[in-house]
Amino acid sequence: MRPNFLLMASLSFSSPHNWVYDVFPSFNGKDVRVTFLNHFLKELDQRLIIVFKDNTTRKQRNSDGHSDGK
Repeated sequence: MRPNFLLMASLSFSSPHNWVYDVFPSFNGKDVRVTFLNHFLKELDQRLIIVFKDNTTRKQRNSDGHSDGK
């Protein structure tokens, strides 16, 4: 299964901003955090880009909406 990625960033440079984070990466897939995401976050950190990191683990839901216990 191929992981899905969504990256949201603001491109508004003309006015001062009031937000705390520059980037909010959203991902889906068990191996994403260990492989791609860690390398990606390290690169952003080296470039002084502030990233929101959601370090919580969410349980997967099966097709009927119930937790599968993972």
